[in-house]
Amino acid sequence: MRKVLTISICCILFYSCKKSDSTTQPTPQIATVTTTSTSTVTTTSVSVSGNVSADGGATVTSKGFCWGTSSGVVISGSNYVNSGTGTGSFSSSITGLNPGTVYYVRSFATNSVGTAYGNELSFTTTAINYNVYVVGSLSGSSQDIAAVWKNGVLTQLSDGTRQAWARAVFVSGTDVYVVGFERNAANSFGIAKVWKNGVGTALTTAPNTASDAFAVYVSGTDVYVAGYEETGAGQVAKLWKNGVATSLTTAQTTSWATGISISGTDIYVCGYNTNNKATYWKNGTPTYLNFGNAVNGIYVSGSDITLVGTMGGGSWSWHNNVTTNFTGSNSFYSVSVSGADTYIGGNLNNLPAVWKNGTSTTLPYTAGGEVDGVFAIGSDVYAAGFDVNSGIFTARSWKNGIATDLPKPVNATGAAFGYGIYIAP
Repeated sequence: MRKVLTISICCILFYSCKKSDSTTQPTPQIATVTTTSTSTVTTTSVSVSGNVSADGGATVTSKGFCWGTSSGVVISGSNYVNSGTGTGSFSSSITGLNPGTVYYVRSFATNSVGTAYGNELSFTTTAINYNVYVVGSLSGSSQDIAAVWKNGVLTQLSDGTRQAWARAVFVSGTDVYVVGFERNAANSFGIAKVWKNGVGTALTTAPNTASDAFAVYVSGTDVYVAGYEETGAGQVAKLWKNGVATSLTTAQTTSWATGISISGTDIYVCGYNTNNKATYWKNGTPTYLNFGNAVNGIYVSGSDITLVGTMGGGSWSWHNNVTTNFTGSNSFYSVSVSGADTYIGGNLNNLPAVWKNGTSTTLPYTAGGEVDGVFAIGSDVYAAGFDVNSGIFTARSWKNGIATDLPKPVNATGAAFGYGIYIAP
C-alpha cells in the first residue's frame, strides 16, 4: 500500500512539472499610445502631449509625434520629433511651421514589433497680419501717375504732370522701396527712378539718356535695381547698386534687366540680351538660354534657380537646367516659391491666372485681366494685376483667389494697373 502511494505522488509531480514546462509566453504586440493634447499654438510652433499606456510586451525604444498638413499623417522624412523611450506620458515642442496653416499631429511609439500611432488631433497656427504692398500706375487727367497701395490705401508717387509708372516694390524693415520711371522735365523720355518711403531719386543723371527700372531687391544696407539705359548703339541692361550703375552687356540693339534675386553673396539678374535672347547673370557673368525671347521673373534659394519667361507661341519655366514649355495662349511675368511649391503669375487666354507647380488657376475677373506680380508666403498666395470691365482697366490684388479692387483718386480718370507686389509683416 505504501509503494502504491509513493508511485502516485511521483506521477502527480511528473505531470505537474510537464504542464508547467509547456506554458508559452505571450507574443509581443505594438504599443498602445495616445495623443492627449495640443497647446501654446504660435505662428510657427505648438506644444504636444502624449502617453504610452502599454508597451505591448516589448520595450518602447522611441516615442514622439509626427505631423503634416493632410489627415492620416505618418512618419515620413523629417516630419517627426522623438521624445524619449519607455512607457508613460511625454511632450514635445514642434517648430518651423507655417503661419495660418491647419496641421494634423499624432503620437507614435516604436518597439521591436513596429510603430503604433495614437489618435489624430488638428490645430491651426496663428496667422500673421501681413501688410500688402502693390505698385502700379493710374491714368491721370494729363499723364500717368506712379502709385503704391498699402493694404488698399493709395499713395501717389508722382503729381501727374509728367508720365510715371511704378513697376516693383521691396520692403526692408520700415522702409518701402519702389522703382519705375518718371519722365524728364520736358516730358520727352523716361528716367529710371527709385522712391524710398515716397521720396524719389533719379538713377540716371546724364542728359538726354533714357532709362527704366523693372526690379528692386534690398540686402542689408544695399539697394539693387535692375533696368536699362539708352546709349547711342541701343539699350544696355543695367544693375544699379546704391545708385551706381554697372553695365551687364555691351551696347546691343536691345538688352534689358528685368528681375533680381539674391542668395548669400551671389547677385542674380534676369532679362534678355543679344537681340532678345533669354539670359540670366550671376555676379555679372551671363548664361544664355537656348530658347525663349526673355526672362521675366527669377527666384533663387540656395543653389536652386527658377526662371520664367516667354517665347513664340507660349511661355516656359526653367529650374536648375530643366525646362518646361507651356504651349497655348499664355504669358508668364513673375515667379515666387514657398516651400516645395512654385507659383507663376501671368495670363491665360487673356485672363488673370496663377500656375501652381505647373497647373493653372484662373483668378476672378469681369471680362479679362492679367497677373503681373505674384508673392507666396506660407500657405498664402498673393497676386497683383488688373481687371477689365467694358474697356475699363482697374488695378486689382488677389489673396488665395479672392479679388480686391484697388482705389483710384478723383484725378485718375481712366485706367489703373497693378504691376508689382510685396508682402511684409
